[in-house]
Amino acid sequence: MDLTSYIASVSMSMSQANLAQSVSTAMLAKSIDSIESSGAGVVNLINSAEIPPAGVTGHILNVKA
Repeated sequence: MDLTSYIASVSMSMSQANLAQSVSTAMLAKSIDSIESSGAGVVNLINSAEIPPAGVTGHILNVKA
């Protein structure tokens, strides 16, 4: 392999590695967006839950019984 072929080969390898890294970064960003969206949904679900007023009995499951 002569020097020109070696340089071209290294250039192609570096380009492919750069592309793979860019794709991985984009996929990570999409995953983070999805996790944030799911987390926001959980927070909304928790905030919309009905909490019985203080002193009201019979609405809470006693798991120690």
